[in-house]
Amino acid sequence: MTCLRRIGFALLAGCLLASPVQGQFPWSKRNAAAEGEHRTGSIPWRTDVAAGMKEAREKRKLVFLHFSGKNCPPCRTFEEKVLQRNDVAVALLARYVPIYIVVENSPDLVEQYQVRGWPTDVLLDSDGREIARQISPQDPREFIKRISTIANKHQAGQFATIANVRAAVAADVL
Repeated sequence: MTCLRRIGFALLAGCLLASPVQGQFPWSKRNAAAEGEHRTGSIPWRTDVAAGMKEAREKRKLVFLHFSGKNCPPCRTFEEKVLQRNDVAVALLARYVPIYIVVENSPDLVEQYQVRGWPTDVLLDSDGREIARQISPQDPREFIKRISTIANKHQAGQFATIANVRAAVAADVL
């Protein structure tokens, strides 16, 4: 029985020490938000839209703006169930520069992108033109499917305007 306790303790300690991102848990020493960055899982979110847009142009990627509220239960659920997953991080980082926006801290961006509820994702091309928007899906597979489909269709020239995206969403093409 003592051996099982030691093994259990060793596994627990190993999991806590091998946390993929320091600052991810409330009790962590490092406060990522205080350092001007935001992390969920292994996604290194940018918080500066202009710098993120510049990076997207340089890397020829799309821009993924994620609007989240401080006291938003659906936002926390989305972060815990979707954004913490490595497969989501891989899919997102392959085609997008992710930018995390706290709505209470950025009312100008909320107004500029006409965000009325959250969590909301606004997807832009590298010139800042909106190509899609969505209420953040709470299912990781659905999230990956949507962002991948949008990126593929944009690359193929099928989503040249937001009107095309809205028509596709209304027709349930995505």
